[in-house]
Amino acid sequence: MKERRVTEWLKRGYPHLKEESQLPVWILPEHSFGKMADELGGGRILELSRPLGFAEGVEDLLEKAPEPETMPVEAWQTVVMQWPPLVIVKSMIEACLEATAMVERYFQSHQAGAPPLIVCRGMAVLGFAPFLAQGQPVMAELASILQGDRNRPAQLLRRYADAVVQGDVPTLRRVDDCIARHSHWLEWAGVFLEAAQSFPGSLKPVAVTPPLTAELAGVLADMIRERPDD
Repeated sequence: MKERRVTEWLKRGYPHLKEESQLPVWILPEHSFGKMADELGGGRILELSRPLGFAEGVEDLLEKAPEPETMPVEAWQTVVMQWPPLVIVKSMIEACLEATAMVERYFQSHQAGAPPLIVCRGMAVLGFAPFLAQGQPVMAELASILQGDRNRPAQLLRRYADAVVQGDVPTLRRVDDCIARHSHWLEWAGVFLEAAQSFPGSLKPVAVTPPLTAELAGVLADMIRERPDD
């Protein structure tokens, strides 16, 4: 019962989070998010929250909460707007898309240097920790390692991706050592990566309209450029 309610609350709340954070419609559409929540399952979502000390509190709240469909739109909007990390949602999603694309291209080129497990762990923590109060201590240390601003987590994620593609293994290992010192984040990353690896479906976080890149801009420009026989 509580596992089902986890996914129902997430699916009901996501459209309001997306609207208030001003995410483009083509980034993780609602039907894709709903499919992801269902396939991941409430049990696994609660499991992901345990290393960070959230599971028990979430379960208690679910026992007392009304059915999510009874919540008026205004209540959803108020709660979302009062969530402090709302201001970084859009910039972090954009940085995640850019950083993962950079890292994916790096590994597809079969370049040696950056250990995949370390990279995935670093990306996961840098992408998630900024949204939690429990993440601020580790983010402060990671900002020092990456020589960035702890108040600009999207910048830190991009700096980490730059370190990956530049083969800066010492920096990547310093980041990993920092995560290891914060053992609850090390444990969370392990559960997160296991869940990602065993995820049963194929999820497309981007819908029809892709983010504009230099390559895409070049293709579009070439398509509309006048030619002698046009």
